[in-house]
Amino acid sequence: MARLADEIINRIKTEVSLLRLVESQGYKLTQQGKDYVVSCPFHEENTASCVISPKTNLFHCFG
Repeated sequence: MARLADEIINRIKTEVSLLRLVESQGYKLTQQGKDYVVSCPFHEENTASCVISPKTNLFHCFG
């Protein structure tokens, strides 16, 4: 599989909001302080374990 150029990856990281992307896929976000939690799209779970930080546009799954 071909790898995307670093410039393209960096452009995607800066121009695509993870919050808007996750919302557009039908996931319900819940705000917790400055971050948002959501059920992780990568595995099935009963309790939301994926945290998205809008300030850094990064996510972390604790599941």
